[in-house]
Amino acid sequence: IRWWRHLIRLFIINCSDEDNIEVCRRAGVTQFPQLKFYWVMSGSLSQDGQRLRILGKSVHAMRHLITDKLMDSYTEHNRLLAQRAIQRASAPAIPSPFGALSSLISAPSAARSLLSGDASAASPLSALMPMVSQFLGG
Repeated sequence: IRWWRHLIRLFIINCSDEDNIEVCRRAGVTQFPQLKFYWVMSGSLSQDGQRLRILGKSVHAMRHLITDKLMDSYTEHNRLLAQRAIQRASAPAIPSPFGALSSLISAPSAARSLLSGDASAASPLSALMPMVSQFLGG
């Protein structure tokens, strides 16, 4: 399991040691051996850890259990990232101070008409004429 150190961190604590009693109490460690899994970016010893049932399991079975939890964590983390990206994408856009200019840029044929002086072809954009002229130094 040595190569797993890049994926997970394993900590061993002796809960019978007086210096560790408070930490073990906060983490809810009540028996030995006990394995708790903390999700990515978890912030609380008492609330975030999930107790894994390992009593009577072989080392091989514990590896599979940890691998499954690791994959679940990875899947959940990616699901949350995707959910946040979707929320950001569907959030109402903040109006740009260059809103009219960005619509001009997104409509190149209208921009060419406006810049060539053909105001009839670019009537919705005619309000931008002074801004474009000033921008071009004209």
